[in-house]
Amino acid sequence: MRKSQKILLGIFLTGVFLCGVGSGVAIGEFTSMAYLGERQLGEDMQVTENFDFAFDPAEGDIKVQRPRFVYRGKTQVVLEEDPKVPENTVRFETTYIPECADLFVEFEEELIDDVNEPETEERRTQRTIWLDRRYYDCFPVIVREKDAIIEDLKNHSFASYQMHPIYEIVVKVNPDTAELVQFED
Repeated sequence: MRKSQKILLGIFLTGVFLCGVGSGVAIGEFTSMAYLGERQLGEDMQVTENFDFAFDPAEGDIKVQRPRFVYRGKTQVVLEEDPKVPENTVRFETTYIPECADLFVEFEEELIDDVNEPETEERRTQRTIWLDRRYYDCFPVIVREKDAIIEDLKNHSFASYQMHPIYEIVVKVNPDTAELVQFED
């Protein structure tokens, strides 16, 4: 029994020693790598496209809602007045990766009491619009970017790789009809 205990103890200590050596090699290899900071994947695949929504000012004001899929701080969403945009139109100028998302303008109508004449049965329609999307799998974009990631690893460097399917959304309206558009941020 004593001899088998010595053999088991020897095997255990050898395993501990090998794990320590392996961990040391892994830590040494990792610390020799250079950190490159943040890198955006798919930047060369992005396009800028306009999504327009025409409205009738007689139906009431338009509320533009922040897109529901945008996380604060990740995608910039701003409102601008642009004389190139046709009157009575809200334009979503969007920079995105088409392989990851299919974008479209969505709206819903709300019935609001007319505050000027509360005794009448008249109501005016007000629309809330936002940019919406059908989401696709971004894995093919990552596969196309794998060569850059592998090249970084071969050069003993790595980065914090990120991919945002939608980079920027600029909501544009004509200055003549800007007072009819309310922007919710």
